[in-house]
Amino acid sequence: VCMDFIREVPTTWDETRLIYGYPGKHVTLARRNGKTWYVASVNAEEQVQKYNLWEMMEDIKDHTGADWKIAPESTVRIYEGGNSPVIRNLPAGDIYKADFSVAGNDGVVVVFEME
Repeated sequence: VCMDFIREVPTTWDETRLIYGYPGKHVTLARRNGKTWYVASVNAEEQVQKYNLWEMMEDIKDHTGADWKIAPESTVRIYEGGNSPVIRNLPAGDIYKADFSVAGNDGVVVVFEME
């Protein structure tokens, strides 16, 4: 899973946005290559951080001013799980249901296509 993901990640970016973060605690970044966005959230604290993908997308919209419209035919991929990675695939219409947690000293990446 990890090596497949590393092979997929672009080496150049068209856009990078800091969504939110605090030194030594957490950070969420959004990076775009073409129409594909990679949103990474890293938790540097011991406490588990809980997220909802729809709320995260609204935060991204608020911080960037971008009108985020996920392509309806897109599959949203969520890479999570640290040492035992798991990929969850969701239809674009189900992002409001996507709750996930980021354990302490762990991270998550969400990948999706924009219209």
